[in-house]
Amino acid sequence: MLTTVGKCAGDWVPFGRGHDQAGDQQEDDMRSLVFETPPLDTPIEVLGAAILTVDVASDRPIANLAVRLCDVHPSGESLRVSYGVINLTHRDGHEKPALLAPGKRYRVRIQLNDAGSVFPAGHRVRLALSTAYWPMIWPSPEKAMLLISGGTLDLPVRPPRATDALLSPLSGPQSASPEKPTIIHQGDMRIERIDRIALELGTEGKSQFHVEEDDPLSAVAELRRTQTMSRDAWQVRIETKMRLSCTRDAFLLQGSLRAFEGASEVCHRDWDRSIPRDFSCM
Repeated sequence: MLTTVGKCAGDWVPFGRGHDQAGDQQEDDMRSLVFETPPLDTPIEVLGAAILTVDVASDRPIANLAVRLCDVHPSGESLRVSYGVINLTHRDGHEKPALLAPGKRYRVRIQLNDAGSVFPAGHRVRLALSTAYWPMIWPSPEKAMLLISGGTLDLPVRPPRATDALLSPLSGPQSASPEKPTIIHQGDMRIERIDRIALELGTEGKSQFHVEEDDPLSAVAELRRTQTMSRDAWQVRIETKMRLSCTRDAFLLQGSLRAFEGASEVCHRDWDRSIPRDFSCM
């Protein structure tokens, strides 16, 4: 149960590192409005989607709300179990977004992503709320302040069952033996060779995300990627670039694609588009 009035600008895996997990959330938690339980006396197992219902008011007509559910280790490490985000102009659905009336209180329901996890005894359940989650979501046109005046968090708790003791651990996945390429070059451009077909593949990619803390309109995302493919004297190369920025009223998308066969350019396309935001933050 969330009762505080505030303002918001299985086994433990250290830092949450894993194939499908985020890193330690402590830095984001420090920038969020946080509610958490005392250390748990007994484990809590969740399976499904947590739902947050919250009373919220904004000082701006457009605002985001990001919600993270975290498992906090006694050491302080914070593992993100699930999360959900909402552009509050879409509080009543995506078909007819509507601006917020500054200062007006709204009751908003946010369904987090489905998750299956165990909060062990001695850990804490943490709920973290924020108006930004860069670069997971694009900032709102203006820096917004939200007033949280109450709400509830419904966890999809799965109670223990007598049949749990009868379950056997799953065996490892089965698949065909993967190719084992020869690494030709490690560095900015990674080149590997599939010896069976004498094919060399090169990949180079770079991404940059930048935003000034007090200026949401400074947000910029830039992605660059180069891919090569060659066999003996034959070689092709594709270069792509994308840059996304914004104004108060529009997203600005710039992109380019260049394709080469050997040293000859065989295709070149450019894009430069302005996309109306239409109440959109994300």
